[in-house]
Amino acid sequence: MVRVTIKGGVWRNTEDEILKAAVMKYGKNQWSRIASLLHRKSAKQ
Repeated sequence: MVRVTIKGGVWRNTEDEILKAAVMKYGKNQWSRIASLLHRKSAKQ
């Protein structure tokens, strides 16, 4: 079993906007890159 560390808690509106813009820019398969823009989130979140 893989243990995943959960960071950040509830999504904020600003994080949601950053997520949407990053997916448009980098695509749906670049979760590590996108997560690096969201300091409170991991690629698995």
